[in-house]
Amino acid sequence: MTEQISESCPTKYLEGNIGKNEGMASVNGDIFEKLRTNFEIGKRRNIVMCITITVLFCMVLGFKGRYSDAPVVVATKQTSHADNTTQESVNGSQTCNSVDTEEILSRIDKYCNINFRPRNRWREIIERYRFNSAELVYNSKQNFVWVVIPKIASRNIFNAILTGNALQNEPGTTLENSQYILTDEAAEANRELEKAFTFTLIRNPWTRLYAAYKENIVHDPSFENYRNIKLILHVARDIPYDNMTNIDLKAEGMSITFQEFLLMLTKISTIDYSGHWMPWFNMAEPCQIEYSRVIYIEDIAREFNDLKDKIAEQPDQMILEGPSTIYNNIDIREEYQKIDANLLDKVYNIYKEDFTIGGYNKDTDCIGTPVAANSKHDFIK
Repeated sequence: MTEQISESCPTKYLEGNIGKNEGMASVNGDIFEKLRTNFEIGKRRNIVMCITITVLFCMVLGFKGRYSDAPVVVATKQTSHADNTTQESVNGSQTCNSVDTEEILSRIDKYCNINFRPRNRWREIIERYRFNSAELVYNSKQNFVWVVIPKIASRNIFNAILTGNALQNEPGTTLENSQYILTDEAAEANRELEKAFTFTLIRNPWTRLYAAYKENIVHDPSFENYRNIKLILHVARDIPYDNMTNIDLKAEGMSITFQEFLLMLTKISTIDYSGHWMPWFNMAEPCQIEYSRVIYIEDIAREFNDLKDKIAEQPDQMILEGPSTIYNNIDIREEYQKIDANLLDKVYNIYKEDFTIGGYNKDTDCIGTPVAANSKHDFIK
């Protein structure tokens, strides 16, 4: 009789029946303890089986979410304002939080723990800027300062500013050595710029990195980028610098993979980064500079109309040309899907402040998420 009792039988049931049959010689304390032990073993087996089934189920969902055509993972926004944003479909089925542009200045203040900002003392700021790759463009007549971040429409914006203010560069000059770059001498001579309308642009770090890789390594490996190509070959392919004397760097640059480029970023200090992929946070210095406006490149068509009324003497003449190269967001997402997940985590950590302040999704499947449909900001100054 006792051998037919299920291992999953409740202990209370066993105790009750045993108590009623005290006269049975075959049912004693030893048998009771044996049954209790069998019950406990069976209970543990059931728990282990439930945990195993749950883990396998989650693994199946995770596999589908990363590799199927119908992802089930819902990406979350990397800021405290995620609940205030709308949901947008990016690739047909992936649901991602739309980028909340309106709250960026609030995010900067919260991240930097700033309650009060003094005026921008440009001479002091310029001293710091000698050590990074950003440029400061100014116009004392329109009283604005633009903090230029490479790979965020910088040349197109610069050309639009020139035409919108009837300005011209000297022949043969570039943005980097233009007479409109704010120097310490110019800052001293134009102290009113300390209260100037100050703006910069921001871009999704994932798309900015991809553009830098394509434009500065693969498509246009010019002489100034040969150092970066050598660096990637050394770090990603273990080629000694001494063995690169006879290497065709232009051809090698075209052969460098996106994964090798990202690997290089994780192996060296950001101090040694090119300005084309230096973190936005390091260059824009939002904890030090008081910005009147931070403009999203993803929303440039709408934001530019507001901007030109603020900084252009002739707004109607300030025309923003389209980018010379347009990258399809689907293609960019597919490139990131080829990258090792651990490597992506390391790259994300390097640019974490850019994601946090910009409100961009960490999930690369959310590349191309539109800005919030109702985003509208008022200029501070």
